[in-house]
Amino acid sequence: MSEINIPKENEGFIYTILSFERNVEIKCNKNCRYIKERKYYQDCPDQLTTGNGKTKPQFTADKLVLNIKNIGGHENWTFASNEVLLVDGEGFIHEGEFMCYENLPVNYAGKGQQLLPQTQMNFILLFYPLPENVNVSRFKINIYNKWTDFILQDFDESVSSLFNAVKKKEKVIEYDEEGEKKHISNTYLDYNLKYDLERFEKRLLDLKVKLFSRFNNVLTQAEKTKLDNKITSEIYALDLELEEKQEAEYNQVKEKFTAIKNEYTRRAK
Repeated sequence: MSEINIPKENEGFIYTILSFERNVEIKCNKNCRYIKERKYYQDCPDQLTTGNGKTKPQFTADKLVLNIKNIGGHENWTFASNEVLLVDGEGFIHEGEFMCYENLPVNYAGKGQQLLPQTQMNFILLFYPLPENVNVSRFKINIYNKWTDFILQDFDESVSSLFNAVKKKEKVIEYDEEGEKKHISNTYLDYNLKYDLERFEKRLLDLKVKLFSRFNNVLTQAEKTKLDNKITSEIYALDLELEEKQEAEYNQVKEKFTAIKNEYTRRAK
């Protein structure tokens, strides 16, 4: 169950994990001063580079590549490395570090980079490599004050049940001493509901990305028509599917869908 590459959005920011690789050899392009007493290169994350040889400016790390789009109106926004947490199969978290500026490709940013409205940027974060027998479960990423899961695989079986279900209330009818009905709400864990809600959230975000492309990218008339057809088809399909969902847990999804649908109708006129 991999959901790691599906874009997720909050408050006008869209985050997409482009790739994640384990045990990548990083060859440093910067001629940093080697600090003999501490056995690492100046300016490098010491938790990644400890133990490097003096004549071998390279190290091994788990490498995450992340794209961020600012499609809203927020200004003066910067992205910090501690807003991305790697979560292993046992539920433990690990922080990473930005790739050094000297090693970044074109269109990649690092520490302190501002992302202005209607722009995008790629980031590379490096994590100390986990042992081979330790799984990487997911990344928790803070998307403008909302922590969101990008799932690579489920937690290890021993801890999976602690994290993966949605709490749902069920009404149980009982009678009081006078024979009158009363309702008692019990809470239980609903795994199917969790995954169904996440599935709709992914489709809504994909629809929102299509809207962004339709009205912000330079397109030919043929490209506009093709994208319009995709958008209207997905709106029609979501309309039918969400109409059948009567549970209260779907109300938020329905509200988001209505807002996206209304935005498309307004801008397409």
